Order: sequence, then C-alpha cells, then structure tokens
Amino acid sequence: MRARVLSTASLLFALSACGPVLFAELELPSVEVTLPQYSFPGTPPGVPLTKDISFDLGASVPVVNEPNVTFDLKLNRMTLVLNTTGPLSSFDQVDRVTITVLHPAATSLPDLVLIDYTNPHTATGVTTITATSQTGADLKPYLEAGKITVRADYSGSGLPVSTWTADVTADFWMKVKLDYGTYLK
Repeated sequence: MRARVLSTASLLFALSACGPVLFAELELPSVEVTLPQYSFPGTPPGVPLTKDISFDLGASVPVVNEPNVTFDLKLNRMTLVLNTTGPLSSFDQVDRVTITVLHPAATSLPDLVLIDYTNPHTATGVTTITATSQTGADLKPYLEAGKITVRADYSGSGLPVSTWTADVTADFWMKVKLDYGTYLK
C-alpha cells in the first residue's frame, strides 16, 4: 500500500511539470454587482450628456485579478434606475438612454450596447426611469486589468434641471478555474 501511495504521489508531481494537474472549477450562476450611485448636476435644457464611467470589477470580484485563475464572464441582466427629486425636475424630456460597454484601447472589439431605453412619453412628471436589459454578452474581452468602462448617453430636449442620480446593477454568470498545480512547483 505504501509503495502505491508513493508511486501515485510521484506520478502527480511528475505530471505537474507537464501542465496543470490539480485545479478547482466553480460556476457561479449569479454574481450581482452594483455600481456606486452616480450623481449628476442639473443640466440646461437641450444639452445632451455623455459620461464614461470606469468600474473596477476586480475590486468587487477579486478573482478576476488573481494569478493562475482563468474565468468566463457573461452578463445575465443589467438594470439602470434614474431618480430625480428636485423642484420642477423630471425625465419628461429625456428621449433616449443608452449604456454601452467600451472596448479596451488595445483591442479591435466593437462597443457593445447593454441598455437602450426609449422614453414612450406616455406620462408626465416622471421622476424615476427603470430600464432593464437581459443579455448573454461575453464581457471578459472588455475587461482591462479588472476594470470595465461603460458610456452612458442621455439625450432629449431636456434632462432634469435639478441634481439626479443613476444606479446600475449588473448580474453576471461566472465560471472560474484555479490552477493549484502551479502552487505545488
């Protein structure tokens, strides 16, 4: 029995020199991350607003920056909630809101639209807009050093004249593989 254990251990160490032998794989069907609430100052009538926001996904999901880890990352769902509470302030004149993930500078990937909301203009005095998108978009190629950059475009004849906020929540699917073989060397 002792010889069998020793020969098995010897085989494992010999194989580890050829490539990963021991690894852990974990599938996470839902990892929810919320971007910090962004506050926007009131905007003069007729002025569109474009804002690029870099989000450190690695700070929320540290495994994406770990050595000896490979992973897949897909977006299940994204929800955008806009709120305004100021006097005489509403989203009535907002025509369209688009959230687009931008490609890293070193790649030729196309920008990818994640949310595209068109205001139906069926109500007045609207102080909250909620837009949800469901997608299976592969976001791993859009990460750069654990960060992902999105562009928020707001257009219409008028944004709220008082301060307003935007909250974004993203629900991801992840599959993570950790190579323990590299720690045995």
